[in-house]
Amino acid sequence: MQFAGRRSWQVRIDGDPLLPHAALYVREACGIPVNAGGVPPLLVTPPPTEITIDSGQWLAWWRTLVAAGAPTWLSGESGWPFASPVLVAALEPLGDEPLRWVSSQVDDETFGWDAQGLPIQAAVRQLEREFGRRSIMDVRIAGLAVAGDWVEVQGDGSTVLASWSAFDRAGDWLVETLREPFRRSLR
Repeated sequence: MQFAGRRSWQVRIDGDPLLPHAALYVREACGIPVNAGGVPPLLVTPPPTEITIDSGQWLAWWRTLVAAGAPTWLSGESGWPFASPVLVAALEPLGDEPLRWVSSQVDDETFGWDAQGLPIQAAVRQLEREFGRRSIMDVRIAGLAVAGDWVEVQGDGSTVLASWSAFDRAGDWLVETLREPFRRSLR
């Protein structure tokens, strides 16, 4: 958000990022356990399939996706940006099944939430009062169709991943998740 004559901040909201959802589909369809830090819980509606992939390959791919800002589109020759050639080859039998599954889930209004209802301005104002300065931070918040009230700050704090249900109580976690990016932007 920008204010005339003032330093600005930006918080981008992506409610249904395609590629992270497709990566979570792959994780669950291939039976990779959900036990690494920074990795979301199970999807709200688990997908069916019987392909096996190496969990280390998947975890490396997931971390690279998140570090890259978790793009919302699929591009490139492989259709799986940032995936290793070994992982791309293992995912080939899935074809576009993950994309079809994601489209059917994220378009389902039963999992919808209102991004406009997030109290972002109030959170930034609170942090401005705490720190006594305006910030020029840039943060991306991505909503995921995963179970429970889950929120995770990734990398340097510029990416926040949250379950869709956590958005219903964003006032409880938004200030805390924006605190470190706000602090860092003041240096």
